Amino acid sequence: MGTVGCTGRSCNSRRQGNTSPTLLTTPEEEEEEMVGVGVAERREALVVCSEKMSTGITIYDLETGEELMRLPTCASPPHGLLCLADHHLVASQLQRHRSYRGGAIFFWALNKPQSPHRSYPLENIGPISSSKDGIYLAGGAPAGNVYIWEVSNCPKLFLLCLTNTIKPDEKNVTSGKLLKKWPAHQNPLSCLAFSHDGTLLISASEDGVIHVWSMISILDVEDPQTCGTLASVHTWREHQSSVTGLLLMSGGCGLSLISSSLDGTCKVWDIISGGLVQTHVFSAPVTAIASGPREQLLFAGCMDGRILVNELNLGLEEAPSTISEDSSGFLGGHKDYISTLSFSPGGKWLISASKDGTACIWDANLCQLFRRFSYKKGHITNLLVISQSMISVTENKRSLLRPHVSSLDKSPRPNIATERTRTILPAYCSQEDHFISPSPGFQTYRLMKKQILELEREGTPEALEMKVVAAVENRLWTSTVTKHMITINKHLQTRLLDMIQRRLCDNSELARASTKKSKTKVLAAASDSK
Repeated sequence: MGTVGCTGRSCNSRRQGNTSPTLLTTPEEEEEEMVGVGVAERREALVVCSEKMSTGITIYDLETGEELMRLPTCASPPHGLLCLADHHLVASQLQRHRSYRGGAIFFWALNKPQSPHRSYPLENIGPISSSKDGIYLAGGAPAGNVYIWEVSNCPKLFLLCLTNTIKPDEKNVTSGKLLKKWPAHQNPLSCLAFSHDGTLLISASEDGVIHVWSMISILDVEDPQTCGTLASVHTWREHQSSVTGLLLMSGGCGLSLISSSLDGTCKVWDIISGGLVQTHVFSAPVTAIASGPREQLLFAGCMDGRILVNELNLGLEEAPSTISEDSSGFLGGHKDYISTLSFSPGGKWLISASKDGTACIWDANLCQLFRRFSYKKGHITNLLVISQSMISVTENKRSLLRPHVSSLDKSPRPNIATERTRTILPAYCSQEDHFISPSPGFQTYRLMKKQILELEREGTPEALEMKVVAAVENRLWTSTVTKHMITINKHLQTRLLDMIQRRLCDNSELARASTKKSKTKVLAAASDSK
């Protein structure tokens, strides 16, 4: 992956403005900057993969381009690569040349370069997404079905490990249990995304339809084998072509979702109300989107190779607004369509990849090209930015807590009362019984209390340890729900204050009009009396 050049355009330049390339830094200045970056900041790694099985996954130093690791055998479709809770890379696989039906999902442990752990679902899986805590993995199929697997018990197993409740050889076991499969769309899935707190799953398809699903509704089923249709929280059909990206935003007055499409638009949705807030209209189909940690700018990669930059300005809107391309800046560094965009965790770098085989690293603050890489191993379909500490083999303490991966179930497991499999509901879920399934496969808070009482009767020390686990879990749940309610309250208070202000303004205008009318009548009466 060699360096090609360091030229670029500022995102503040308009399409009609100056398009001449600008030299950013000299080699000496670059070297000094690289040394400063390496000392001052935690180094980051760039993970890229293509659609060729022989190419595999390659991990580079983000700033020097040095190859750090190569994982063979991977051909991942768009939105088919993710990092699972900082301990595994997960990739769905393109299955173009297989003569039999079915899909494949590969797992790689970041601290152990070795052959992937392979799972083979019944259907070909395209886009995938995982919850932030790494417990759930969602996959979308061409037939429109969505699958939810439990892939990790990390939060609870970590606490049990610290309290020595379980043995070292037992702490890394995961279930791979298929929790739910349902027909979410009528057309192939194109994108999937979990909300930041794991309460929602958003799915989008090639016909432009977007659904918002409640994870509580998905998991609250009496029979996991039932493939019934679920009711979505919101459904949006405004896009006229395939959805190419889903981006969740937590800023502004509430939770927002940005969707991009080949119809040349990016739409901003209010997830709480379900309303359309903004529409960004571009002259070319949008193939990828990204936004920095501050959520002030929207970067939209287009079919013509440009990356257009718009201000978001998310706030109170009286009515849906439309923002045209005339107000956009742009980044020009690719010759073919943008296949993927991603920000570094700290928000300093924006990384773009294109079908032309190049990957560009942009200074997100200056909107200027920092470095361009040439990737000669095929068309880059996915890229991620991770910390280099994740791939360190020397971090023994961290690697001991990384769970092993079990094979993903092809179909839901039978609902047997004697089965001891635990499915951990997200911490935000209410622990009251009417919010979760009565199925024995789900471990409710009441069941945990019952187990604690049984252990106390037996006089075992595990009772105290389980009390600690239950108390920590309850506190995490309470804290998450409290933060969520505070956010909703702030959103409602802001809208209420805005409504009050509007009514006060309207009343003052009516009062002024009434006073003016009264004065006119008095003057008219005075003139008549004269």
